[in-house]
Amino acid sequence: MWKISNYMLYGLSSVACISTVFCSCRQKEIQQPNVLLIVVDDMGFSDTQPFGGEINTPNISRLAENGERFTRFHTSSLSAPTRAMLLTGVDNHQNGLGVMPSMHGVNQYMQHGYEGFLNDRVMTVAEVLRQNNYYTCMAGKWHLGAQEGHTPDSRGFDNSFAMLGGGACHFSNQFALSDDEAPVTFYVENGMRLDSLPGNFYSTRYYTDKMIDYLDRCPDGKPFFAYLAYTAPHDPLQVEDEWKDKYKGKYDCGYDSIRHARFDRLKQLGIIPSDMPYIGLSGENPAWDSLTDTQKAEQARKMEIYASMIECVDYHIGRLLDKLEKNGKLDNTLVIFMSDNGANPKEPFNYPGNTPEIINNRFDNSLANYGSHDSFVSQGAAWAEVSNTPYSRYKMTTNEGGICTPLILSGKRFVHKGSLDTHTPYCT
Repeated sequence: MWKISNYMLYGLSSVACISTVFCSCRQKEIQQPNVLLIVVDDMGFSDTQPFGGEINTPNISRLAENGERFTRFHTSSLSAPTRAMLLTGVDNHQNGLGVMPSMHGVNQYMQHGYEGFLNDRVMTVAEVLRQNNYYTCMAGKWHLGAQEGHTPDSRGFDNSFAMLGGGACHFSNQFALSDDEAPVTFYVENGMRLDSLPGNFYSTRYYTDKMIDYLDRCPDGKPFFAYLAYTAPHDPLQVEDEWKDKYKGKYDCGYDSIRHARFDRLKQLGIIPSDMPYIGLSGENPAWDSLTDTQKAEQARKMEIYASMIECVDYHIGRLLDKLEKNGKLDNTLVIFMSDNGANPKEPFNYPGNTPEIINNRFDNSLANYGSHDSFVSQGAAWAEVSNTPYSRYKMTTNEGGICTPLILSGKRFVHKGSLDTHTPYCT
């Protein structure tokens, strides 16, 4: 049976600690477990059903029922530092991502710990596990170096399909979040830059397809470490047409109604104390009733698309789990599910180099076109704080809404099936 003790979840060294434990299995002649690490991008604490959300996530619920949910798991407030700590097990100021790439101060640029890519003083969990007979693969967002020698194929992955930047269009036109980010907004497969993507590309589906393909290549007799790093639900909020209206009308009731409902479910689930007083949205967010009918429709539609993106992720996670089960590998697989930070408050014009005029000129952000390949809309601060219920604020802040994220450890041989850990100490 697997037993992951609380100390393994201290900070973001969980995967590195787990790799040490798994590698020791060889010495004890115990079958080495497979590891599937699933990271979603900018998803809030309470968006999924196991954490009190109204978004339909049966497969993530399936993981929770076969494992343990952690309510005191903390990350960085930003994507790249989180991923750097996650994959190396050391503080981001040691591994090269002391700040987000392109945000360096003059006194930080190319200094030790601020290289902007995983430096050569650390090893990734993929490198460690590959040295211990593991087959390693990844699909999705990298954000840990776009330079030659710093892409996934150079950091321990036998097979990899990776988007190297921090975010991009989820469809084949792959536009960057801003002109400033365009130099690193491209895809590589096994180190080779791709000039174009398939015409039917959609990130969540395609990453899952790639992961299924890579796991089919796992040599017989080898365990695997698979890193599936979805870019959903990071903006731009986009989803394939068949998913667009899954939540039509669901969010017409407004921010406070959804936050109240989540707050109540968190109490019912035992995630927060039953006598905890309701904590409303931060004062800078406009009250729902103060919005015009047009503004309400726009805001509700944004959250509809965001919710659909998360349900879409859940659906494709289910595809992958079913494939592993069919191949007889799921029973010996530890699945780790987490978000890299809290939900994102940014609007499209908040990205460096963007302005409202640039966004209006480049994209069709008419209400009817929200979620399409040529739109660029974001969740915004109010809904982001709802996503992070019961906490305050969001990504980019060190309030709990920015750094306390959902974590599930799951597997058939996991000791604490269906349990809830509310006592893991706060990370320092």
